[in-house]
Amino acid sequence: MKIRRRLGALSVVLAMAGVSLIAASAGVSAQSGPLSSAASDGSFTVTNSSSPSFAGWAQGVGANVTSGDFNNDGRTDLALTGVAGWTTIPVALSNGDGSFTVTNSSSPSFAGWAQGVGANVVSGDFNNDGRTDLALTGVAGWTTIPVALSNG
Repeated sequence: MKIRRRLGALSVVLAMAGVSLIAASAGVSAQSGPLSSAASDGSFTVTNSSSPSFAGWAQGVGANVTSGDFNNDGRTDLALTGVAGWTTIPVALSNGDGSFTVTNSSSPSFAGWAQGVGANVVSGDFNNDGRTDLALTGVAGWTTIPVALSNG
């Protein structure tokens, strides 16, 4: 899995079992998240399903996107962290057809810590329950590793 972030725009490149998926959001008026899936011949099938809330949140200053299977359904989902003032963790759960179902659950402590200068979000199944969790590292002076365990 490779994650890439650029100034003012977010893009995620995911490599899974020989299939590449590319999701991106950019521009102030974006109402959807373009998704491209690569076939083994190098061609792409592109979808652009409406998701105004998630696409808008992804444009927030400091937004970090990470991917994982947050609900253990075998599909790659997207999560956002890092925007000042957030008290939630927005998650776009993949429907498996290029569209997403967006959730935005309260997690004030983790969301606040993710706003710290130098905070890096990493994903992995930290409690071995089959669902991807989030952890934070990189803030000067921290002596702990904050973890948000996915509830699916």
